[in-house]
Amino acid sequence: MVRFLLLLAGAALCAAPPVIRVDKPMPPPDWALAERALLKAYAEAAGEFAAKYVDDRGYFRALERWGGNDGPDDVMETFNSWTLLHSLGASDTVLEMYRRIWEGHIRQYTAAKAPSARAAKDGMFYKEFVTSFDWEHTGEGLAAFHFYAMSAPRDAEYVQRVKRFAGFYMGMPNYDPKHKIVRSILHGSRGPIIDEATVNDWGGEPIPGEPERLERYKAAGNVRGDHPLNLGTCTLGFNAFALTGEKQYRDWVLEYAGAWRDRIIANGGNIPTNIGLDGKTGGEWGGKWWGGTFGWNFDPRLRRADGPRRGVSLDRRRVLRGAAAAPVGQSVCR
Repeated sequence: MVRFLLLLAGAALCAAPPVIRVDKPMPPPDWALAERALLKAYAEAAGEFAAKYVDDRGYFRALERWGGNDGPDDVMETFNSWTLLHSLGASDTVLEMYRRIWEGHIRQYTAAKAPSARAAKDGMFYKEFVTSFDWEHTGEGLAAFHFYAMSAPRDAEYVQRVKRFAGFYMGMPNYDPKHKIVRSILHGSRGPIIDEATVNDWGGEPIPGEPERLERYKAAGNVRGDHPLNLGTCTLGFNAFALTGEKQYRDWVLEYAGAWRDRIIANGGNIPTNIGLDGKTGGEWGGKWWGGTFGWNFDPRLRRADGPRRGVSLDRRRVLRGAAAAPVGQSVCR
């Protein structure tokens, strides 16, 4: 009887799937027509914008600057929805414009220099990737790049770039596999900045009459060690695995994200904002798990880091309470 049931089940699985025949045309619903009109309008607006702000080389019409005020990431951030727009059904011209702008901005910012910033004195890009900066900005510049995979996942050059970019974070100098940390807040294709970051490393060249552009970074010099912001690098490893199926990328994402989850559990459910170069929580900030540049004690308006801040951000306190109250279970990364 069991064998008979198994045979029936096997036959059912092997049977041809049902055929659904649609042979009566119907007018498209209003919402579909409105959606197509919206996609068309967005594509036309994109063309007008590109004609005005992008030159024949694919360069963005702007003064090239480095840093957190207005750096190279802000160029591609301008176009961060274009590849998503195409994947939703907009004209292929949108993707063609994006490709021209992406390639142009790589050449533009590989050549652009900021002599006062160590990471940018020989060019702001190296190996087609930002030389060394924080993931808040690097991630902004990569948004459209990530969405491109939904439109052209078999683009060989794109796949090679994703693999190369992911590779920057799968070993030294950016990633310490022993302690499972990204070694600095500032990192990229030329490696991390480990010693004291200067205001120029953060803000680029001085601009006459605008001293606040650099002064706001005076207390952001300690960039050593890992920060939860660096978990954004996992997008590169995940995308590399999704595009290629190569196990090494999956394993790295699970290792790094899993190490962060274990630290949070060990810290009572609270997300630490500094992991020292020795792998210890708060290791570069006097043992304070809440300390550091971009830490829970850090005022983003003043770029100042001191004691635990009260009243600066209600959202931060909510996150802490939520993390502390969350049930702790076995790591999903094991």
